[in-house]
Amino acid sequence: TLFQVDTEGDVGKDSALALDAQGYAHISYYDTTRKVLKYAYQTAEGWYVQAVDTNVDRASDIALDSKGRPFIVYTDAALNTVKYAWNDGTSWKRGVVAESKNAVLPTVALEGMDLPHIAYYNFFEKDLMYAHFDGTAWKISHVDTQGDVGADASIAVDAKGNPHIAYVDQKLDVLKYAWFEGSAWKIVKLDTKGTVGLYTSIFLDDQQRPWVWYYEMIGNKVRYM
Repeated sequence: TLFQVDTEGDVGKDSALALDAQGYAHISYYDTTRKVLKYAYQTAEGWYVQAVDTNVDRASDIALDSKGRPFIVYTDAALNTVKYAWNDGTSWKRGVVAESKNAVLPTVALEGMDLPHIAYYNFFEKDLMYAHFDGTAWKISHVDTQGDVGADASIAVDAKGNPHIAYVDQKLDVLKYAWFEGSAWKIVKLDTKGTVGLYTSIFLDDQQRPWVWYYEMIGNKVRYM
């Protein structure tokens, strides 16, 4: 079934999708006409659309907490810092990930305690970055610093609260995968054929095994492993 979700202006670029326990869709996306981050959600009665924040970059990502409430990450268009917005059931609350400067293309996953894990690309240092809120403060670290790495990242969190990230090495045009084993990050190359890895998406199955989807440019194909 095809739905028209939002038809007011030039809307829908750089969208991200999450499904709640009832199978209803929740979407974050960019309104090019108004330069606004927007959020649309589906119910049995239909679709509802809300404006979340202004003066934002196009890319965003969305996750749902244990109560099905949206948590969205995006970047400030002027300050290039990672911002987040969540709805507590009544209104939107917003904040900034501390020290997340020179940031673009954030991605988010929530662990069992609804604590956010965020990966993003630092375009000044050309590194893959990781931010985690431990319940008190944000902790930020470099994940991969070899070359020009971290664009088009996607993050998932396993049952132990450890992050798994798929992303692109833009210098070599290869798909890479990083995961935290509890004491250190491990990094491997997943696909080294070249011109691969854009638009990555990662999730962990019931046995905590990673599945990765990505785009291969030369063949103009979506691949998965």
